Amino acid sequence: MRNPSIASRPADCRFAHARQPMHGWGGLAKRHVCIAALLIAMVPSVHAAEASRSSVKALNHALGMDAFWAKTYDVMIGSGFLAEFNRSIDDAQRACVSDELKKGLEHHATNSVIMGLGSTGQDDVDAWMTFLATPAGQWFGDAFSSHMQGALVPANAEAIRSGGQPAARSFPTPPHSLFSALQTFASSPTAKRVLATYGDLQNPTEGDYRRMMKTMEATCGVKFQAPNY
Repeated sequence: MRNPSIASRPADCRFAHARQPMHGWGGLAKRHVCIAALLIAMVPSVHAAEASRSSVKALNHALGMDAFWAKTYDVMIGSGFLAEFNRSIDDAQRACVSDELKKGLEHHATNSVIMGLGSTGQDDVDAWMTFLATPAGQWFGDAFSSHMQGALVPANAEAIRSGGQPAARSFPTPPHSLFSALQTFASSPTAKRVLATYGDLQNPTEGDYRRMMKTMEATCGVKFQAPNY
């Protein structure tokens, strides 16, 4: 698992700045997921079951991460060489390229979550889904999703386009009646592992983008020209 020293760091989201600053969609997720993880400490687990893709996709949806990624992809599609490329193709091809890019990047992000959670993954995801079905969990899921969507304000979208660092936002304060249940879950190792994993997703590599572009060429009838490809 990446970044195993998270537990030793104070609750100021320092893991969001580990290694080199991450730009683009990965940096935005890292910076904003960390706000929700202020009470989190990483503790090893003895369970061993890698998370299934379907269960991680369900968790992505419950936390609004899939919608967040989709909005981020829209920003990416409107930036850099893709913006120029989009102007050179017809509407059907443009819609196809957008859809295939989103699917490819979401596939990469889901893989990153599965790999980040490692051998404890299925137990961690199951525990989260159980928690999200409770009143405290429903509040957290809604608050977390809204928090992530709000991260893509115009200024942050521009930061993504230019390769800069988006600004952090504060996480909502929970109702007093739910605070105890939230604290209890927050103290669990699984809560900390999952949020830390979402906060430490890795950007796609050049090879990942090349594979996605080959898929778009085959599916959408377009051609990416060097040096963009």
